[in-house]
Amino acid sequence: MKTLVYLPKNALSPRGGPLASGYYIALEAERSGCHDISFLDSPEERSAGGKGIWKWVNSFLGLFLWPGRKSLPQFLEYDAIHFHTTRDLFAQRKSLRRFPGKVLLTSHSPVPLALEMHAAIRRKLPFRLNWLLKLLTRMDEYAFCRADYILFPCPEAQEPYLAHWPEYARIREQKASAYRYVLTGIAPRQPQREIADVRREIGAADNDFLLCYVGRHDEIKGYDVLKGMGETLLAAHGDVKIVVAGKEAPLRGLDHPHWIEVGYTTDPYSYMAAADVFLLPNKETYFDLVMIEALSLGSVVIASRTGGNKFYGRHDVPGVLLYDTIEEAVGLIENVKAMFPEERQQLGQANLDFYKEHLISTAFFADYCRVLAELEGGT
Repeated sequence: MKTLVYLPKNALSPRGGPLASGYYIALEAERSGCHDISFLDSPEERSAGGKGIWKWVNSFLGLFLWPGRKSLPQFLEYDAIHFHTTRDLFAQRKSLRRFPGKVLLTSHSPVPLALEMHAAIRRKLPFRLNWLLKLLTRMDEYAFCRADYILFPCPEAQEPYLAHWPEYARIREQKASAYRYVLTGIAPRQPQREIADVRREIGAADNDFLLCYVGRHDEIKGYDVLKGMGETLLAAHGDVKIVVAGKEAPLRGLDHPHWIEVGYTTDPYSYMAAADVFLLPNKETYFDLVMIEALSLGSVVIASRTGGNKFYGRHDVPGVLLYDTIEEAVGLIENVKAMFPEERQQLGQANLDFYKEHLISTAFFADYCRVLAELEGGT
């Protein structure tokens, strides 16, 4: 089935979100010699323009005040168009009226995109803007209802949609036969430095028990929960150290010598690989890329039992340990700390094996092609 992936080819990147998904589809399509999958030639064909708040404002204006953006003449050349945001699908609603092929949608946003756009604008403007949220919700509703097929990485990734969008449950029930699941896959991550060098940099001895967090310092990502874990663990264990990567804002870390903030880094994988446990305390999640990155490094992961994280619990991945409360998380960390190094290595190896079988980019592309073939056959 000749498919247009509605993402600009020259903007694809492995860093996350829609562009990362497209990056690995393009990479594996090229490797395998697949010529039935294409991308947009220019980012201008989908870009909202501007930066920061103006990016979202321009996006809103383009959607509702001067809609009907220039349709792509090549639409009719394809059997299917795969959109990766509800905004892009909604923006092409006029062109899609004349499109006889299949319309696919993957929504990568961790919450419904209407909520994300509304929150971004409200952070900069001192207004409630309830009317704006209602208007943007029409965008999400149209996109999910117009799509012939809806692709998620796993059923659990829909949890934030069910929690924050009352109408989503109805849409999902009405379109139950339209849902397909394709696990996200990435290339293996590689640390740039040796473990001993990283530990020496942050002042961690070989026998220190090192925990690692990488990500935004905000409540959605569970940074406040991370601090709660740290307060308990650092008070109880003199050989525990916590290394944290990412910009230290809006929340700041603990004032403790064993809490180590390294700030923004282009090499988070060296810190992840040097740690005994990777922590993923997000309060809500879609299907977190950093989890897959940790598994590809053979890390033991202790994560919140929420959204896409629950997928690993459903599959009993041995080295992914899920918790519901800070107290439970601390208990799991202390259990792993009490293990012999060989036991921790076995858990990490089990995670790496699961990644290689299910979450590597080649598996992702094979599964994606399988779904396209099924849709071409009408199944």
